[in-house]
Amino acid sequence: MKKNGDIPSDVVFKVSIYAGHANAGGAKVLENLGANTFNPVGDLSLPMLASIRKAVDIPMDLHVILFESMGGFNRMWETPELARVASPCYFKIEPGVSSNALYRPWVSEELLANMAREKVKYAQIIKEIVEENQPK
Repeated sequence: MKKNGDIPSDVVFKVSIYAGHANAGGAKVLENLGANTFNPVGDLSLPMLASIRKAVDIPMDLHVILFESMGGFNRMWETPELARVASPCYFKIEPGVSSNALYRPWVSEELLANMAREKVKYAQIIKEIVEENQPK
C-alpha cells in the first residue's frame, strides 16, 4: 500500500508486545507484512533474541523494565548484551503496576509527569550501564 501511494511512505508500522511474537519465524512474517519495528515478548533469552536478529533487519523494541501486570521484570543489567545481540534495537521502559493504571483520562498530569521523570532517570542509568559495560 505504501508502494501504491495509498499510505504515505513515511508511516511507520510498529507491532506491539501484545501481539505475542516470540521467535524468528513470527518476526519474519511481521517484516514481510510491512512492519517497520516490533516488540517481541519480554522474557526472551539472549540466544532467542539473537535468532530473531539473524532472521530480520527491522529494529526490535525490547522491554527492559516491564509493568508488574505483564511479569514485572527489570533487565537493566542485561542491556549491554541485549544491544550486542539484538541491535538495531530500542529499549522500552514501562515501570509501574500496569498500563491501565497510568494511561487513563482521569490520571493526574502530576502523576504522569512524575512517571516521565522516572523513565528519563532509568534511561540515563541504562545509558551509563551500556557505556560502562559495553561488550567488546
